[in-house]
Amino acid sequence: MPRATRKLSLINRIKNKIFFIGSLIYSFPLLIIIILIFPFRRIIISELETRSIGHMSVAVEIFLSEIKIGKFNKKNIYLWFSNKKIANRYLYHKWKQKIFVVNRFLIKPLFFLINNIYFLKFLRSPFRHWKYNKPINWQNVDIHNVLEITNPSIKFSDEEENLAKDFFKKNNLIKNEYICFMSRSNFYLKDEVSIRDTNIKNLFEAMKKICNERNIVGIRMGHNEEESNLSSKDIVDFSSQPERNEFLEIYLLMNCKFLVSTGTGADHVPILNRKKILYINYADINNINNACNAYIPLMITKKFAEIKSNKLINYDEVFKRKLCEELYERDLNMRGFKSVQNTIDEIYDAICEMDNLIVEDKSGYIENRNQKKFWSCFKNYYSLPKYKTIIPNKFIENNIELFS
Repeated sequence: MPRATRKLSLINRIKNKIFFIGSLIYSFPLLIIIILIFPFRRIIISELETRSIGHMSVAVEIFLSEIKIGKFNKKNIYLWFSNKKIANRYLYHKWKQKIFVVNRFLIKPLFFLINNIYFLKFLRSPFRHWKYNKPINWQNVDIHNVLEITNPSIKFSDEEENLAKDFFKKNNLIKNEYICFMSRSNFYLKDEVSIRDTNIKNLFEAMKKICNERNIVGIRMGHNEEESNLSSKDIVDFSSQPERNEFLEIYLLMNCKFLVSTGTGADHVPILNRKKILYINYADINNINNACNAYIPLMITKKFAEIKSNKLINYDEVFKRKLCEELYERDLNMRGFKSVQNTIDEIYDAICEMDNLIVEDKSGYIENRNQKKFWSCFKNYYSLPKYKTIIPNKFIENNIELFS
């Protein structure tokens, strides 16, 4: 890093620290007030993580549902502060209709103090922030099963419904009958290639096939994707459409038949309306227990292979070597391994099983021997999810050596 850049970075860090200390001093009287009135009325401060659509969607929905059923006192005063970055302004606007968002410069310093000073722990929010809770218990995980017994918090106005109708009419869509799909890539964030990133082409080809066979419309979600304008009469490439906006991004995901995805933040949006998700090319398998698994009934995982021999290795070895915990493909390659994407046929079969499951309204599949073996192996290395996401039987049958 050039000397001038280092100097500027140091100056910015000093400025930020001075500003933060000033904010602490400025907010201190409010902290005293919160402590004094605590015996009579509890004021709770939580962070609304608007910088990430994954963190600002289902986590908030679950928390509001927990309040609805009386898990937490409705008479408490719940104050929220947002981040500087807002991933989706429409969703932020909808949440502001439900929660009380306060200037972050006023209460963010208090949030920091309350969560980092032990004797202030009695003021901590019951909202299970990922920084201060174990991953399997954080707010994105429905540990109290509240989503199944509560109605969605977000409702669309008549005006919003009419806006959606125009888009639906133009693209021959029927509400709750189309399938959304997306694939995580490094292009959007302009980051290094992660083991979670996949090329969308196989997914696109599988979607084309099932849409044609079952007379379904597919909608490709995303934004600023590298593979743009993929063409098919049965697929709407919303990611590259000029009509794309933040309202439609939320509306389409919340009103789809189901979502096919590889594991991105936007996956959590359909769950706001209790819609389900099929995971394909799921690479960080160890994190499946950190998700809202009741709404992820099926998944097919990425495979892992030795680079030198090109030989696939079974999942017990994947877990033992912690290959699925690597963040970047480069780090995996340096260890002599690579991730292998699902084939068109594997994705197609999984989507067919998911569509059958949704249409027939099945709650789950009976676990076969190899399914049980997979989760038993998983349990040796990681905590089991509350609801076990099922690996489709056909995927197991065609990759039996990975489960043995």
